[in-house]
Amino acid sequence: MASQFDRDSRKFNRKYAVHQMALEIMRQDSWLTMLEATKRAEAIYDARHR
Repeated sequence: MASQFDRDSRKFNRKYAVHQMALEIMRQDSWLTMLEATKRAEAIYDARHR
């Protein structure tokens, strides 16, 4: 049961971190849409957490 919780927790942590990074990317580059910023943030997050 703990392993399922750990997986859910990691997934939530990733979603939260990606969302925060996407907001920061949009703050720096106002021409980007949220979808584009989120895709960039996901790429950055995944590269950092291999």
